[in-house]
Amino acid sequence: MTSKVYLKPQDISQGEVQLHAIEGTIEKFSPNTPSTQSAFWFQKGNHLNLKDLEIGIETINRLKSNNAKLKLSPGKNSGETVVEIENEKTSIFNGYITSNNFGQETTGEYQGTALLNIDNPLGINDKITISLNSTDNHNLNDNSKGSAYYYSFALGRMLYTLGYTRSTYEQQINASLNTYESEGTNRSYNIDVNYKLFHNQNNKINLGSFVNNYRSENYID
Repeated sequence: MTSKVYLKPQDISQGEVQLHAIEGTIEKFSPNTPSTQSAFWFQKGNHLNLKDLEIGIETINRLKSNNAKLKLSPGKNSGETVVEIENEKTSIFNGYITSNNFGQETTGEYQGTALLNIDNPLGINDKITISLNSTDNHNLNDNSKGSAYYYSFALGRMLYTLGYTRSTYEQQINASLNTYESEGTNRSYNIDVNYKLFHNQNNKINLGSFVNNYRSENYID
């Protein structure tokens, strides 16, 4: 099923023994779906590497709706292995709603956040995340609001994330003679790339890079 070393019939009268090795290879993945191809990127036909298989399963299970496990079965030819993925799926929708009183008195003391994840919308171990937040002054002149949108997908050891965030605020400033209105908008666009370099039972090493474009506009009337 995997790599093995064996002895062929031979003459050992000269004191020499020859060992023959068959390197284990991956015959195929089952089921052969876009999700499996994405997690085990270009591994079909390659040497069987348990570390790569573990990372592939970890990639599938990064989505909360997945609970995948590996099963290795003998292939058609000697040294070949069929990698079977058994996945107990749940709902592709998950999220949460939270609230706290960590806000500012001027824009709203109580803050609320609603987050929604949509797992595997395109079938390539991808995820859409939408987050909305506001204060209890949502419909008043003094308020703070925000939203964030992320899309991530995996190809083997690589994880790519695209993101956009936006936040706004409005605040009334009372001066001695006049009342001024302060408002602003902040926007951020980002691209993140993460590579799983190494892992064992106790440690993980990832390499990452990102590009971020931040824009801020603030006014006082």
